[in-house]
Amino acid sequence: MVLKVGILGLGQLGASFAAALHQAGYDEVWGFARRPETVVEALNAGFITQGSTIADADFSQLDLLVLGVPLCPSIQFLKEYRDQLGSLIITDVGSVKGEVCNKAHEILSGTDVQFIGSHPMTGTEKCGIEATNPKLFENRVCFITPNDDSSSDALTAVETVWQAVGMNTVLLTPDSHDELVAYTSHMVHLVSALVVQTVFPNNVDRTRELGCAGGFKDVTRVAGGNVNMWMDICKHNRKQILASLSQFEEGLKQLRLSLEEGNEDQLKTFLSDAKDKRNEWHHRYADQPCTKEC
Repeated sequence: MVLKVGILGLGQLGASFAAALHQAGYDEVWGFARRPETVVEALNAGFITQGSTIADADFSQLDLLVLGVPLCPSIQFLKEYRDQLGSLIITDVGSVKGEVCNKAHEILSGTDVQFIGSHPMTGTEKCGIEATNPKLFENRVCFITPNDDSSSDALTAVETVWQAVGMNTVLLTPDSHDELVAYTSHMVHLVSALVVQTVFPNNVDRTRELGCAGGFKDVTRVAGGNVNMWMDICKHNRKQILASLSQFEEGLKQLRLSLEEGNEDQLKTFLSDAKDKRNEWHHRYADQPCTKEC
């Protein structure tokens, strides 16, 4: 069993995970952050039992380290601290797995470190330790992406910590993961941002804001997310995101054609089918705890 867990990065996901582990009964949860003020805040709040800045960190006593920082900083950390990680099991929270897992295994080759990718499908558009929520992980899916060299002990350790905070773990290959989330998350975010830009082009009459109510708020919520994080995601999953956008564009062409031709039957079928699919998804997953078979 993993006894000592370290979390690198105490933003929303990292701090929430620390708080959730604490509530789950983990006696030793270590936290590391760039700013000492963040570490002190986490200690005072009881999220972590020990902590330090990343520059002063000692990872030798940990069993498992979770990289709670964006994709590029995660890779940079592995490069800089490669020789200080001993035989740690390391996982992450990044939204892209293929390129990141490949780079991690390349960097850590010749060491005793085991890296297994993770992607907890949770979080909000908010960021920072101020957005800590220990219930963030309950009944959510966490994708885990081992490779052929991953040991069964390391995989069990990674699954165990995510399950301890209420997540349902699902195993995927890194490439399968990236194709899936390009459609379900990455494309959705870009479309959300495009809706905002379309409704509010530069120099638009600000009275248009008066017409933005619940629908606009729901569709555009994720557009308020961390820009640097999403730049990382677009960089590392560009090929799969482009494929998802191509399919979206084809759908948009068909929708526009239905409107241009005044084809009410086709338009009604499109809207009814979307309504049924969305309601089915919401009934199966949004209103009920997800099972491992989902």
